[in-house]
Parts: sequence; structure tokens; C-alpha cells
Amino acid sequence: MIYIPVMLCLESDEDRKIREETAITKGLNKNTSWDEIIAFNAEQERKELTIKLELPINATWREIVKANDENILVTSPFRKRY
Repeated sequence: MIYIPVMLCLESDEDRKIREETAITKGLNKNTSWDEIIAFNAEQERKELTIKLELPINATWREIVKANDENILVTSPFRKRY
């Protein structure tokens, strides 16, 4: 994308350093954009939640949210008791 090089040129040296360190910490290329870092983090979080909620590794965010809502309903101390 053309806007990524332009955005990288506009960031301050301090912001660039933070972005590069963040990317390297995540095992990404140091020229990775913030958008790509955020997408990487979201994918990692999705995978962790699929394991925690015992869903298939390819579960969608919609499936994760639904499973989490069901988990909350079952485990919440404020749920209705019949």
C-alpha cells in the first residue's frame, strides 16, 4: 500500500523507535506498520481465546463472543437460579 511508506515518513523518531521495538518483540519485521502489529495481536488473542473456550482453532470472532457470552451466563454469580 502506498499510504504505509508515507505514514512511516511522518512519524516521529520516538514513535518509529517504539513501533520498531514492538514489531521486533513480536517477531515481526522492524518496518511492520501499526495496522499490521494490531492485526497480529488480534490474531494471537483469537487463537488464545479458542483454546481457553475450547473451540476449534479456526473459530471466528463471532463464535468466540457467543461462547464467551454462554460461559459468562453459566459462571456468573448473578445468573438467575431456577
